[in-house]
Amino acid sequence: MNMLTPAQLAAQYPVSRSTIYSACLSGLLAHYRVPAKKGKRGKYLIKLEDFTRWLEGNRRDATEPQDEEQLTYLT
Repeated sequence: MNMLTPAQLAAQYPVSRSTIYSACLSGLLAHYRVPAKKGKRGKYLIKLEDFTRWLEGNRRDATEPQDEEQLTYLT
């Protein structure tokens, strides 16, 4: 089982640590919360498969504009 921390994932993929933490806290990304000794913070551990599934689940396909009126040109 390949498990990584948010920092490790952020170093390998174009997603920030804060985005990964937010997805965990909001329940959108499955993760393990490993407790630490008293007075220290624990760790978030995420299966690589869960992360890539979450990332693919947020993929948006490009769409073709319906007509010229929908296009906005910057000058």
